[in-house]
Amino acid sequence: MVVFLIVGLITPLSFSNAQETVEIRLKRTFGMAFGDTIQGTFTVVGIGSDNIINLTLLFDGNVVSFIETNSLSYRFQTKEYEPGDLNMTLVGYDSSGNSYSSTKIVNVMTPTLAIIVITCIMLLVVVAVFIKYGSRIINYFRVKKNKNRKDDPVSDET
Repeated sequence: MVVFLIVGLITPLSFSNAQETVEIRLKRTFGMAFGDTIQGTFTVVGIGSDNIINLTLLFDGNVVSFIETNSLSYRFQTKEYEPGDLNMTLVGYDSSGNSYSSTKIVNVMTPTLAIIVITCIMLLVVVAVFIKYGSRIINYFRVKKNKNRKDDPVSDET
């Protein structure tokens, strides 16, 4: 046990093996997302480890944002981009000039398709509600219609 204690004292301690990394996340602000298919307004959040000194965000190889810290936030609207795949790449550099990157590929949906999808979802909700509560809804209107007939004054004067 004394040998382990002596070896432990002379050997440099390493509690963690910190590694520089960058991570890209996509948050919906307004719109819709089905997996990686998106339409609307979104925010890209880029996060780098503590040793990252700057971040660059590229959309399809074009720089859209650059910041000299290890966190980035960039808001965009899908209508500014062609429908189809959009390649988002976050590149971070440390003080030694080493680069680290993370990529996310999303599919930008056409606005027309988005409207069709929303309409279909709304229609499914209406059908589901009618299936569950249809008989109650019909009975409510039958009772209301019959009540209105009883309340109508009918003139039998001749």
